Amino acid sequence: MKRLLSFVSLCCLIFVACSNEDGLDNGRPTPNESITLSQTVVEVGFEPDTYSVSVTSPYSWDATAKNDWIVLNTTSGTAGTKELQFITKRNYKKEVREGTIVIQNKDAGLYAELSVVQEALCVDIPVVGIDLGLSVKWASCNVGAERPEEYGDYFAWGEISPKDEYTTQTYQYWTDYNGGGFGDLGEYAKLGDISGRPQYDAATANWGGDWRMPTKSELQELLDDCTWEWTALNGVNGQKVTGPNGNSIFLPATGGRYDTSSLEVGSVGYYWSSTPDEDGVDDVYRLRFFSGYYTRVWGVRYYGQSVRPVLE
Repeated sequence: MKRLLSFVSLCCLIFVACSNEDGLDNGRPTPNESITLSQTVVEVGFEPDTYSVSVTSPYSWDATAKNDWIVLNTTSGTAGTKELQFITKRNYKKEVREGTIVIQNKDAGLYAELSVVQEALCVDIPVVGIDLGLSVKWASCNVGAERPEEYGDYFAWGEISPKDEYTTQTYQYWTDYNGGGFGDLGEYAKLGDISGRPQYDAATANWGGDWRMPTKSELQELLDDCTWEWTALNGVNGQKVTGPNGNSIFLPATGGRYDTSSLEVGSVGYYWSSTPDEDGVDDVYRLRFFSGYYTRVWGVRYYGQSVRPVLE
């Protein structure tokens, strides 16, 4: 009888040991325990919207978004089938982007991954000339941009292509300084107003047609005859400029480029005119603005700044 009891006890010990090895009573999942999702890939539109996916788990779980354009409304859930809800921000890019949401219970070693694929911006907004009730129409966006709030490209004055470095040494017309310093532009000082001249005007060269850079007087007209309001468009700071007839344009606070650096982006706007200093020094008339301030000032030609075209 004692031998039989010993044999039974030994069998029980073996069973308990096997049970522990299989994870049946130690809190760890068995091979068939996992987190499952009603979808493993969610395709979303480029506009902001809310989406949900069902999460089934034997244990509680936490969710983490790995991309800042995915905002979680649900960050955790309990055992069973629960809804994971998230919001996607707008995709301003022309490329599809992919994001990831991780759902897991670290203690139990359970892990699932949800892929979010967002469409590229598929609505093209045509560049148009907006009638503000002034002598010229102003473009709806900058050269190099496709939407009013985009900064676009930066140009040294008289150059028609953006570049990586904006210095005197990289300035296309530096040789025309004849070895002198500022104020000694040689023959280049005689260039005069470049509006509508495709070899010098970034608007005409890049957009063609009758698009051109605004002159000093057209820039001044925009300042004198319009109402200026510091505001934000789709999260981008800038000035809403409203003409006498009630129509308006948005000028983003593009900042500028010097050497290889971007300066004052989001806080100050710099826009070239086509008109150089009449005395032949290296300065050019430009627009400068920030919150509560807007005026026409001088700018050094080799700085990288924005161009907002005009149309007759």
